[in-house]
Amino acid sequence: MAKDISVFLVKGLNKTVVLKLATEVGLDHSLYLHLLKLIEKGETTPAMKASWILSTVSEVNPTFASKNATKIIKLLQSATIGGVQRELLKTLYEIPLKNDQQGQFIDISFRLLSEPKSDVGVKYYCAGILEKAAKQFPELKNELITLLQSQQELYTPAWQKYTKTRIQRLTAENTRIIALRRKKKL
Repeated sequence: MAKDISVFLVKGLNKTVVLKLATEVGLDHSLYLHLLKLIEKGETTPAMKASWILSTVSEVNPTFASKNATKIIKLLQSATIGGVQRELLKTLYEIPLKNDQQGQFIDISFRLLSEPKSDVGVKYYCAGILEKAAKQFPELKNELITLLQSQQELYTPAWQKYTKTRIQRLTAENTRIIALRRKKKL
C-alpha cells in the first residue's frame, strides 16, 4: 500500500478520501512512516496532502503520532510549506508530549507566530497552542501578549479581531491572578 498511497497525494484530494486514507494509515505504522518520508522530501503537493492525512490520523488515533513525535517536531522545524506546517502543528496539538518535546513545540510555535512570512493559518494554530501552553506555564503569558500585540495590525480584520480577543483573555487572566495573590497576602 505504501506505493499506492502516493497516487492519492495530488491536488484535488478531498476530505472524504483523506478520512478513508487516514483510517488505513491509522492501522499501518509502515504507511505512517512512508507519509513522514514524503513530507521530509518536501515536494509541495505530496507533502501537503501527506501532512493532512497525518493530522487526520492523530485526531482519531494518536498512537503513531505519539510514537513519532520527535520526528514530527523535526519535520515541523524544517518545514517551509505553510500547509505542511499547519497540519504538523495540528498533529502535535492532539497528542501528549514529553517535557523536552513540549518545550520544542512551544519554541517552534513562538517562532512561527513571530515570523512575518508564515501563513496566517499557521499563526492561528500557533496562537492557540501558545495560549494553551500559557495556562500550563503562566510565565509565557506576558511574552505571548507582547507578541500578539506586535502582530495585531499586520493581517486581515479577522486576524485583528482574533488577536484582540486573545490578548483580552490573557490580560484578564493575569489581572485575576494578581487579584488572587493580593487577596492571599491580606
